[in-house]
Amino acid sequence: MADKVIYIGVSNSEYQIIENNARNAMMTIPTYCKSRIIDSEFNLYYRLLLNKIDELPSKFEFSIRQLLEDDENHWENISRGVKLAIGRQFYSQVHNKYIKTVSKKGYGKNGTMFYLKK
Repeated sequence: MADKVIYIGVSNSEYQIIENNARNAMMTIPTYCKSRIIDSEFNLYYRLLLNKIDELPSKFEFSIRQLLEDDENHWENISRGVKLAIGRQFYSQVHNKYIKTVSKKGYGKNGTMFYLKK
């Protein structure tokens, strides 16, 4: 949960621009706005995840952990809060079809969500 909340007012046309940019970036509006202001640990790893998914072959089954666990990016080094936020954000974007190249496959034995690159 965020410690502080910032409210801003925008016109209808400004909102449409922000909404379109967020959709194109495959992010929710709050995540997109925050990413434009702060280059956080979340933004770093979420962009990395999306880039790794782009490189996957069709019909490839994966979990977020599998993609973010390699020689350069050790899953254990990512804070728990960021892991959870990445998981929630990605699940939401796949579920709401913001990310059209991935579908939900189902949960594994340990409760990990698996996805399928279309």
